[in-house]
Amino acid sequence: MKFIVSLISIILLGVNCPHASAQSVQKKYLHHDETIENPACDETITDSATNDKLIIQNIAYNYQLFSDNGARIDCCGTLDLSISFPQNTSILIFERTRSHLIDPDTSNLKFLIKSEYPVTTNLSIPEIYWGTYFRLCAILYDGTRICSPIYYINDYIEKTDLDELLKASALEEIGLDKISLHIRNKRLHVNTPKLLYLSIFDIHGKSIFSGNIQQSSVIPLDHLDTPIIIARYRTQNIIKTTKLQVQ
Repeated sequence: MKFIVSLISIILLGVNCPHASAQSVQKKYLHHDETIENPACDETITDSATNDKLIIQNIAYNYQLFSDNGARIDCCGTLDLSISFPQNTSILIFERTRSHLIDPDTSNLKFLIKSEYPVTTNLSIPEIYWGTYFRLCAILYDGTRICSPIYYINDYIEKTDLDELLKASALEEIGLDKISLHIRNKRLHVNTPKLLYLSIFDIHGKSIFSGNIQQSSVIPLDHLDTPIIIARYRTQNIIKTTKLQVQ
């Protein structure tokens, strides 16, 4: 009888040992993916798989190619993200660069547009144009900021569509390079291979000239007492603003 009582005591002591029960508790924990409390040991096993990082688990870009007034081809769509984040996240911030970027210096990207979203595991962001870099940031309740890696929307466009966009953009840049504005002897010389609409302002915003320019034109600036003018021109595909020194 004493031998049986002693044997039962040894078994009970083993049940109360953290090492004896750890394996079974760990299995339950992995299956349920939650914090499991061991009442016998009166301690909590923390979820080692609990995410302490912001992770974009899935990215889908539903886009359309379209023509801008029958001229420039463009691409815009909705970005769908599946996300996991720390439990103490208070808000999500979607950050993006300007669109239509091609081979920029990725070490010096500027995230100019920032939008706040409530905490959710699925985000849909509309009106994302091709050539956009983006990332997602989580702001924790203690003020800590955690950001995902940086992604490039072009990586989620079909290759044939992307090739068409890049080709159109290259042609656009060639046209842009052939347009020149320079001032000599208080004359603005405009050279363009295509029709453009030109507007000229002084540094206070007063209009000096506006009108269509085709091929080469010279605009006199003798009457100006401003050292700098602002010129803005628009073609079928582009709009550009530049400052020129009057000399």
